[in-house]
Amino acid sequence: MKETLFDNFGSVWQTTGDNGRSDAPRRPSGEMGLQPVCGGSVGRPSDLLVGSGLMKNRGLQSTTVTADMLMRVSEAHQEHHVVLWSADAARRAEASAVLAEHLRSLPEVELFHFDGSSIRSLKDFCTQLTAIRAAIPASEGDAGVKASIDGPGGVIDSLRERQGELSIGVSGAKRRYYLWTEADTLLNNDPAAFGGVIDAMAGVAAEAEYASEDLLLIHRAILIGGPALATYAGNEHGQFRSWLPDAAGSPPLWKVISGLEQPPVFVLEL
Repeated sequence: MKETLFDNFGSVWQTTGDNGRSDAPRRPSGEMGLQPVCGGSVGRPSDLLVGSGLMKNRGLQSTTVTADMLMRVSEAHQEHHVVLWSADAARRAEASAVLAEHLRSLPEVELFHFDGSSIRSLKDFCTQLTAIRAAIPASEGDAGVKASIDGPGGVIDSLRERQGELSIGVSGAKRRYYLWTEADTLLNNDPAAFGGVIDAMAGVAAEAEYASEDLLLIHRAILIGGPALATYAGNEHGQFRSWLPDAAGSPPLWKVISGLEQPPVFVLEL
């Protein structure tokens, strides 16, 4: 079942031709005018690194965000959360706009879009998460998200909640995307809070796929920001590369729940 969902997932990212049909078969990369990456074809599994992988996007030669980026993100997102970074603020803004528009166009999708430029603390993040949840039809509860990662009513509890049944026999979203622009703002102001949020996002996603008995909801995060994200990816103790340790010295909770040695995060330079 999970493999089928991933196969179907790739098809909804078709970005050109076929009158925008979300169920259109994927074309070979050559038909879309895409360039190879690191000597391989676009989107091949060999181009993706389990855990945190750094890849320079050699195929993009201009500041125009094209279908090339969407294809690479879609391939990585089958099993990874994605971090996109660039020192060019205009390029980051363009990538954010393209991705937000595209994600909103997909069927059976919830989009949690965070404006990271105003997120400098865990409280700021929770304030935005509260507002996002309030805007989702049939979401469970309307209480504000507490400024806590794992406490009652905090980030983890909120991310675990899902859109309720809209009507008898009609289920809610099948995929949820967390699009977080200028995510390095929180990283630069409060690295511990940033790590906690990333750990929560990746952990809840892993729990939903590997341990939950509820109807499967795929969670995927897309972070966009400056070079600080790439620097963080080089930290083996950061949450792009490791689960947060348990305070009592036990193995990390998310590792125990999912069996994953580390969060599945893919890092790409725009």
